[in-house]
Amino acid sequence: MFIRTVALIGLLAAAAGCGVGSEATVEEGVDAVSVVEEDLGTTSQSYVRVRVDPRRCMAPMCGGYWVSDVNRVTLSERYVSHLDFSVSGLSEDDADRVRSAPAGELLLRGRLGAPDATYSTRAFLVTEAYRGMPGVVPAAGEAFYRAGPRTPQINCFAAPCDNEVATKLNYTAKTNFTGYQVDRAAVPFADKTWLIGRIAAHGALVSGKFVSGQLFPGGREKLLSASQVFLRIPDRVGPCPMPPIYLCSAGKEQTYNHTADRCDLPAQCAAPGTCSSFVPICAQDYSRYSWRQGDSACFAHACYPAFTSP
Repeated sequence: MFIRTVALIGLLAAAAGCGVGSEATVEEGVDAVSVVEEDLGTTSQSYVRVRVDPRRCMAPMCGGYWVSDVNRVTLSERYVSHLDFSVSGLSEDDADRVRSAPAGELLLRGRLGAPDATYSTRAFLVTEAYRGMPGVVPAAGEAFYRAGPRTPQINCFAAPCDNEVATKLNYTAKTNFTGYQVDRAAVPFADKTWLIGRIAAHGALVSGKFVSGQLFPGGREKLLSASQVFLRIPDRVGPCPMPPIYLCSAGKEQTYNHTADRCDLPAQCAAPGTCSSFVPICAQDYSRYSWRQGDSACFAHACYPAFTSP
């Protein structure tokens, strides 16, 4: 009887994707709406990639940017004279963080502005700005997604449980999946836990693909493997709770739990032990952050993009 019950549970898990719920999975590449065969508009917003215009002529006719919708390979690029942040809500410092980024590391959401009365050029009105991990190039041919927890969450008979959902940018196509891989988007010594948290809980966008993961009783994991992660600007540390104040006795050091939001929460007082003297050198445009952790109060290190707030 026990064997037959386990077998039945396994069959149900396989048939129902290990979940109980009515939401259907829309697989990658299948769009719930028809493809929009038109250029960027002045009324509807879209997500775009950006590249600098290298032509040499009188501004604003040249020297601005070329923008094109992501996930719509049939659409042509549109020239814009400049990026207009007036409706974005970004501070001037945050707008400068966007302007100073290599164009290939930018994803923007917005629409075309009205034509200029003199030159008939248009600005791109930015409503949301995203900056990629410095020095990382998205893999060719991969789609762009927004991802986060599935609502409502489902209860599974057996792992894996597809409780994350990715929405293809500029479409309504969705894919339910199990978890994240960010190895391809992370430079050496990057904090991968932080990077996953930016995607799942802080609105970061990804270019990536779906891959099979570990095999469980209910089947294989379905993972969103990111080749680039675009952090939403501004990217801030925290919010962090007010930490308790500990006074460590002589000979001991305060240690911390470094969270996915880059908060240092007091953990314990520990006597410094034998620690490695290795200190990583971060890649260009990254900054090193260090904190004491563990029973030996040794320093741990991580490299974060320099444009993020300390």
